[in-house]
Amino acid sequence: MITFASTLYGRHRALIHAYLSMTGGSAGRLVLSLVYFICVANGLSIAEFGLFATASATGIMISRTLAFGFMSPLYRVATVKPLLVGTYSLGFLVGALLSLPLICALSLAVYYAVFAGDMALWVFAAFMAAEILFWRGLEVVVIVLNGLGRFGRAAMLVVIGTAIRTVAALVFSLPQVAASLATWSLLYLLANAVCLAIAMIVFFPRCGCAGDLNCIFAAGRIRSALRVPRCCSMCSQNLTRLLYWPSVARKSQGSTRSSCGLPILPPCPCVPSICFSCKRSCARRRPSDPGSCASLSKR
Repeated sequence: MITFASTLYGRHRALIHAYLSMTGGSAGRLVLSLVYFICVANGLSIAEFGLFATASATGIMISRTLAFGFMSPLYRVATVKPLLVGTYSLGFLVGALLSLPLICALSLAVYYAVFAGDMALWVFAAFMAAEILFWRGLEVVVIVLNGLGRFGRAAMLVVIGTAIRTVAALVFSLPQVAASLATWSLLYLLANAVCLAIAMIVFFPRCGCAGDLNCIFAAGRIRSALRVPRCCSMCSQNLTRLLYWPSVARKSQGSTRSSCGLPILPPCPCVPSICFSCKRSCARRRPSDPGSCASLSKR
């Protein structure tokens, strides 16, 4: 049995190490999220905490419309054609800019439907910018790193991002800081902006643009990018928070802060099964395909 296990480990050593590196980021994130939750829950009132949890869930849902789902082709090209990551990253930025009017419209609609009587517009806008632009941008970098097989760096980025959020929560819990939802919105926005800056400057792979942008925005690419089932899945996961927490904010008497923990945990951008299944597809690519793993290895 030991010999069989040793043989199995020797045959799949790289795969096992990559999986441990990636799941290690999730474990570190969970430990830091516990400290993060305690600090935020103790600093905000139950009503304010419910509003923050609802706004965070709203940001997670709306962030799926960023770049119209163009993260899927970006991840796919990082897996099978790493030479084109720069070009597709530029395409993602263009798509993100084009999707901003839709994001603003959705955010305003949700604000006036749910938050108008309980939260200032600029506070809600700070939470939306933190979730949709900054934290979602960090998720893009993590997914690109996973597609390139750099699982250790991706896991490290997840831990660093969560640690920066935790530091912001620790600062917020200090007695010298005015504990209010407005103060936390600014600290939350600053922390997520720092996370994205570190992700782009330190972790994002250095690569130029190779290829034609017209091929990126071809009809087939756009159709494959619009992952409607995925967006519906994320919305259904967070819709209960959006419907439930406003009532908690208005009927906070008798509630406990410990019941509010789940909604504020930041989403984990690691997707192990997708990463490994897509990595196996590299072997099925034609060696002559420009930008493929096989052609890259010959250079």
